[in-house]
Amino acid sequence: MSSNRSPTSPVTQSSPSPTPTPESLSEGSTSGRESRSKSATRTPQIELTETPSPQWIENSSEDTGTDTDTNSDTSKKMILIDAEKFQLGKILGEGSFGRVYSIVGENGKHFAAKLFKKKNDSEESDGDDLIRAETEIFHRLGSSSHRSVLRMYKTGMVQDPPTGFFQNVLLMPEVGDSIGDVLEKAKRLDAKFRNENCSGNERTPKVSMKMNAIQLIGKQICEGMEFLSRHHIFHRDLKPYNVFFTKKIGFAMEHNASRFSFVLPKHLSVKIGDYGEAKIITDWDFDPETVQTKGYRAPEILLGISFKSNSDVWSTVLTILELYVGTDIFQTRGGSVPWETERIRSIQYVLGQRISTGLWKEAEQQVGGEDIRENLVLFDDGKCSSDLPTLLDHKRSYHADSLFEFIQFALIVDYNHRPSFQDLSSHIFFKTTKN
Repeated sequence: MSSNRSPTSPVTQSSPSPTPTPESLSEGSTSGRESRSKSATRTPQIELTETPSPQWIENSSEDTGTDTDTNSDTSKKMILIDAEKFQLGKILGEGSFGRVYSIVGENGKHFAAKLFKKKNDSEESDGDDLIRAETEIFHRLGSSSHRSVLRMYKTGMVQDPPTGFFQNVLLMPEVGDSIGDVLEKAKRLDAKFRNENCSGNERTPKVSMKMNAIQLIGKQICEGMEFLSRHHIFHRDLKPYNVFFTKKIGFAMEHNASRFSFVLPKHLSVKIGDYGEAKIITDWDFDPETVQTKGYRAPEILLGISFKSNSDVWSTVLTILELYVGTDIFQTRGGSVPWETERIRSIQYVLGQRISTGLWKEAEQQVGGEDIRENLVLFDDGKCSSDLPTLLDHKRSYHADSLFEFIQFALIVDYNHRPSFQDLSSHIFFKTTKN
């Protein structure tokens, strides 16, 4: 079992102070009891303007690894979307199905424009099938809106799109970097600091947000997901890379050679985005699918059971926990055991929960489940081969008691007993934050 952790600086929730809001918590805000030790140092604010949005690539490239302004057919190019002129700017992100550009309208407003790739040099006239899933989500919401849910501005057709893309385009407000992007860049900065100042195990990057930031961001995510759930919309790919800061913020680092280093975003307002895997569900009689990014995949999906109303809860809670631990607590080490089997074993070991016989039997009876669970053998009773810390081993001080009570309450292996988003939003962990 890992024993190299040391407690973090205490984090307090001072009751006489006004409840913080996302905008009021800047990178310099610390409580008196969060005083830095002699080994702590702060780096200047980092502007995240050159890193591609991980909405499209799960692991963003190094700053020097992706040139976002060298596309010969897009730099400073004017495009027409339904007869409205826009200047096509730099690439914000790219994935296997599409690319997101920054565009500016004649009125000076900035948008993110998602274009969809043709496959195998297709000569089809449009990309209706690719864009339909996301537009159906926005049409389902209609005039309903939520401050923590990214909305579509409009759809349209691009005249003379970039080479290799359909004419279809989805326009959304341009937001800032994702939480995943910020954490990833923070780890690179922390690794550089530790390589220069630490030795041994202390050279491994360890980053975390402060407790008040975790509360504020976590509450927004839970409330946004509850809003989607009320409209029978299930995200099916919630992760740090699909939660975006509402502004093109910078952040500062509070490095600490012997403890976790803190990531200090300038603003804490966030929005849930990227509905490429989302689905409107009104009839639960459907076949199982392989959804959710691997590191955030719920146990029932691993078992080959069809997606459930609270399957998104699992990935949401892991996203919130990552703000504190900075890593995947179920990380498998590889080896001879298939990934699906090792993952299920790791989940049970770390959480101290066993998959019930009833859940195994439900997986066994699920039509089509064998194609989803792949190499996972039903009723597996093997032991976790990796020496992983348990959930509570990750708690660095008593100031995280409320956070871990929330995690234990919500991170339930059996979806039949897992709480709803309404239960999450009303948990005491979020009671000190302002709506």
